[in-house]
Amino acid sequence: MSRFLVLAHTAIASFALLSLEVAAPRILAPALGASLYTWTATLGLVLSGLAIGAWVGGTLPRGMSPVFGLSGSLALGACLMCVSVAVADHVTEMGWWRDTPILARLFTVDAVALLPASIVLGAVIPLAAAATVRTADGVGISIGAIYAASTMGGLAGTFVSGFWLVPTIGARETVAVGAAIALAVAVAGAFTAGSRRLVAAIAACAVVGGVSAVDAIRRTPCDYETAYYCVRIDEQDVDAGAGPTLTLWLDHLSHSRISLFDPKRLSFSYLRAYGDLTAVVARDNPNFRALVVGAGAYGFPRYIEDVYPSAIVYAIEIDPVLTEISHRRFGLRRDTRIITRHGDARAVLSDWTGVDAFDIVYADAFNDLAMPWHLTTIEFLRVLKARMAPNAMYVSNVIDQPRRHGAIARSFVATIATVFPYTYALRWGPPESTRIETLVIVGSGRPIDFGPFDRVETIPEIPGARFGSARVEEIERAAGDPDAVRLTDDYAPIDQLVAPLYVLRD
Repeated sequence: MSRFLVLAHTAIASFALLSLEVAAPRILAPALGASLYTWTATLGLVLSGLAIGAWVGGTLPRGMSPVFGLSGSLALGACLMCVSVAVADHVTEMGWWRDTPILARLFTVDAVALLPASIVLGAVIPLAAAATVRTADGVGISIGAIYAASTMGGLAGTFVSGFWLVPTIGARETVAVGAAIALAVAVAGAFTAGSRRLVAAIAACAVVGGVSAVDAIRRTPCDYETAYYCVRIDEQDVDAGAGPTLTLWLDHLSHSRISLFDPKRLSFSYLRAYGDLTAVVARDNPNFRALVVGAGAYGFPRYIEDVYPSAIVYAIEIDPVLTEISHRRFGLRRDTRIITRHGDARAVLSDWTGVDAFDIVYADAFNDLAMPWHLTTIEFLRVLKARMAPNAMYVSNVIDQPRRHGAIARSFVATIATVFPYTYALRWGPPESTRIETLVIVGSGRPIDFGPFDRVETIPEIPGARFGSARVEEIERAAGDPDAVRLTDDYAPIDQLVAPLYVLRD
């Protein structure tokens, strides 16, 4: 085998494996969520597979044909990329899998999806080294060229998959493209050597891999795939008065639930607390300016638009595709009064000019159970406060379990209290004794009159019961707790604070 083909096999093996590594968290996010756990497991298992594969490749018989070893490993690895993703899909649908602890589920599915291909493709580098050393004079130059080719292939796989393929064609399709390229190079190597038996074996791998890829693509739960999320939309009839209700799922978490007949209907408990706080602001200033960070399907911005026609509503949404989906599927009018800016909220706020001070700001941007860390820090809140009126209100929701955990809610209270003189924690609905729930943390430039919160409402989930916004004083006390974590740009351990919630979510 020529030196060029040896290096091509090495580069494409890394390209294919990195395309799988980039796509895997997106593929598994609807079943496992997107968290520090999922990224850590993905990286760890791929590296483990590479280590095992390097050992296996180094122990194969020295007399093995380079073409058989390199092209065979590349073709088998490509086949396993597609087969493993399809098998992982079937595992997540098994009843016993759902009853296992979250970490066991995570490592089981990640191991099925990642280890087989990582091991086989990891064997390519030692096989390439053996083939090159036999045909080259400079051992150091040969080994260096192999590692350079592997690194360049991995970089290409990372950038092409992450920046182009996944947002353009989807994560599962990205794995199929990586596998197809690997198979093409393997076929080229087999044809060059004139090995018909190897060509036939690679053809069999292509058939199995192709069938598996089609099965995996057919099983995708995503209605849309964007640069940021696997987007799913569920439709259900909550009651006759509400009409069809659409739920927007981003990866593993429901972000918006909207009644197409009644956009004033707030389906999530924390949004009802948001509504109570909005009423407090509107009572004194019906022409208030509101900013929603994280518009999702525009459920709450539309609520403000419909309930308070004199208000000026702004929204920051990082994903422009979600805005288009909201127009097409969730009833957001093209002529809406909501003024939207697309991009990361911190970057948008830093560059946004010509906007008057906001009277109330709602934070509702989430990656699974946690807000992006850079939107939680004291420094970010100061940037935001500089764009707010003196008596304005900052409202953020936080997912936690106050009785069994509470660390993230207390951290939010302590952080917000560093910037705003008055801090409150609210709950709408009954407290959860074991499951996670969503609380609302409020920072304000003035004391809040909780008189308007006396109103109560029923909810479809608990017929006959009536609830309203209530303060959670045990969480509010964190404002003066010196041991509560205050989040800064230098120290914001959001993932670590939220990590126990992935277990409690079960």
